[in-house]
Amino acid sequence: MSVDTLQNTTHRFSDVAGEPCIMLAPIEGFNIKPLVTLEEATEPLYNIVPRVGTYVYIVKERAKNPVDDLSVDESASIALYTMEWEPYTESLYYILNQTLRNEDRKSLKQWFLYLKLIFTALSRLPSVNVTVYRGVKDIIESEHEKYKVGKRLVWWGFSSCSAIRDVFETDHFLEQSGIRTLFIIDSIRGKDIRNHSYFRKENEIILLPATQVEVIRYEQQENNLHVIHLEEIESPYVLLEPVSSEKEIPDVKKPSTWTSKVRTAIIFPTIIARYRTAQLNECIQRCKPQAAAYLNGRRLSKSDLETVVQQVMIDKQCQALFLRESKITAEGAYIISEALRENYSLERLFLNHNKIGDDGTKYLARALSGDNNSTLNPLSPGVLYIGRSLNIYK
Repeated sequence: MSVDTLQNTTHRFSDVAGEPCIMLAPIEGFNIKPLVTLEEATEPLYNIVPRVGTYVYIVKERAKNPVDDLSVDESASIALYTMEWEPYTESLYYILNQTLRNEDRKSLKQWFLYLKLIFTALSRLPSVNVTVYRGVKDIIESEHEKYKVGKRLVWWGFSSCSAIRDVFETDHFLEQSGIRTLFIIDSIRGKDIRNHSYFRKENEIILLPATQVEVIRYEQQENNLHVIHLEEIESPYVLLEPVSSEKEIPDVKKPSTWTSKVRTAIIFPTIIARYRTAQLNECIQRCKPQAAAYLNGRRLSKSDLETVVQQVMIDKQCQALFLRESKITAEGAYIISEALRENYSLERLFLNHNKIGDDGTKYLARALSGDNNSTLNPLSPGVLYIGRSLNIYK
């Protein structure tokens, strides 16, 4: 098969019809795997994905000088996902998404090395808050029943979207006859992969697996065109295991001498700290005033939390703050609690999977137990309701 057969293939943009739209077990277990080369990551897939070795070679050859501080293997892992070959049902993206949507999570084990690599690559890219589009034709009526206004559902596969609506209003994507569906998604954590996709001109935005959305509007227009408007929302629970990127930084090379090992041990902690701080500042800048701030999965130091308190809680007066899996301890909870004493804009605080302990919980409770905040009523395990309508999820 020639590489030419890869041109003008866009099935991955329209595979949303395969989503079960029901709750499944979280996607987890891959993070304990090491970061390896793309060749090593795909070796367990040789009996699952036909000709995958050939396409690994192609993307590695094309990813000689990747941008965005990604390594060659990280960039190539994204390009491999975007490739489609004939028949498209034998493409890596198709088989992977089918597996991610399978109720049997054991079937994911052979994918763990590849998932660790591509999720690490995507974690290096900034999340984008943007409206994206994906379309599907000839969708059956029962699929539309999944998308009733007000319903919340999860897309378990990778979701390939375009930042340009016009792409899905051409004959090539939706044609002009038959039942056609256009999804409009207000994304908060999309990943712009145009610099790493095999098809650089597609302006592709990827939504990560386990993305939760809410149906905002459903319009049935003339000529059998259905337009479904979705809004990405934050789940109160972790459905996709985060990668432990705090121990890794883009394009880390293995030291070849004793001297380089010593130099690495001294310099890397500083580089990593600067990298995390830059990432945090970038996320805070994207947060809109009096809206929700999503800062999950970060290792927040004392100074980081002080920055969050000042810029997110005080300056931007955000109404919801997501700090899940952020390595927050009792000391961090104390910093937050001090800010809560004088802050009346925050309505929801998510601290799931942080080890704040009993002391941290007490700090938060005491901060909200003054004259204006006299009640603290437990609702359910992990959820506290505070008198001034602040929900703390921990």
